[in-house]
Amino acid sequence: MTSKLKTLVASTSVMALLMSGAPAMAAGTQAGSTIENSVSVTFEVNGETQTAPPVASNEFVVDRKIIFDVNTSDSVSTTVNPNSTENVLEFTLENTSNDTLDFALTIANLVNGSATTNGDGADSFNADNIFYCVDNDDSGTCDPGEENVNVDDLGPDESRTIWVYGDFPITTPDGAVAGVSLTAVGLDSAGAALTDDSGDLDDAAAVQNVFADTDENNSEAAVDNYLSAAAVLSVAKLSRVVSDPISGTTNPKAIPGAVIEYCITVDNTGSAAASNVVITDDLDQVSPSAEYNAAFTPLKNGTGVTTGVCDADGAADAAAYVSATNDISSTLATVPAGEMRTLIFRVTIQ
Repeated sequence: MTSKLKTLVASTSVMALLMSGAPAMAAGTQAGSTIENSVSVTFEVNGETQTAPPVASNEFVVDRKIIFDVNTSDSVSTTVNPNSTENVLEFTLENTSNDTLDFALTIANLVNGSATTNGDGADSFNADNIFYCVDNDDSGTCDPGEENVNVDDLGPDESRTIWVYGDFPITTPDGAVAGVSLTAVGLDSAGAALTDDSGDLDDAAAVQNVFADTDENNSEAAVDNYLSAAAVLSVAKLSRVVSDPISGTTNPKAIPGAVIEYCITVDNTGSAAASNVVITDDLDQVSPSAEYNAAFTPLKNGTGVTTGVCDADGAADAAAYVSATNDISSTLATVPAGEMRTLIFRVTIQ
């Protein structure tokens, strides 16, 4: 007598999901999902249908694959100026795990001399008062209650924006590079620490954790940089004899009655423009030996010096001399990086 296997039927909840046409996600099947598989067998004996054995089934829960990444929003350093506050670096945290997670965040200034990522050289300066803000409500702004907190309930294939803020003192040198690292560590959706179960035996009834991130240590970090752009000004004061009462303008000498031209130069060797540059020259320092020459109108915003003499290409500034205080006071236009601006006025020797 022989028996013949007639039918083998298998069904799973996962198969039903796939047949529904739902799009596949990078994160994969949700952790904690139950995958149940049942099998039934029918058979005959001499062509006669027999009583089938009970259906056999098996089920297990999907474990948690923990994988995520931290990235900067671009590969360009954020330019900052000395004496500025709350300069922003932007990071993105992406959760490609198969479960909703929280994340603990830490930020730190790089150690001076550390390599940085944006091609501007090694770290050479530290930002002050750094803090971060998590856009947990996806509003696009740092709202109250979002400073220095965990990333909350980040679902599979979701991302969250994190902003880092830093201040730079007035002493920040031009060209200084300040790197800041942002580190994320995965937590469960209740904010509790996760353990790596990859070395344990599989437990079909429990959700176990497998760290699948880079280095498989449940920790990811990224570095972004600030780059200081400062105006570096140097000031010089030149003088020349324009005329004297004996020789006129031919080889004049600094004798009583001679007209002396002063030129103040402001040279910017930094990488940022200097604005609202106010020059004040107290003529009480030369009085009574020399007095302001009202016959010549001061010139401001000249652009250079030729063979030791300031170019007379500035604009007239009739208001530069303040008789009440006996000083020259003038505000230059912006002094661009790598350029010079001048102020010219004259006195007469008494």
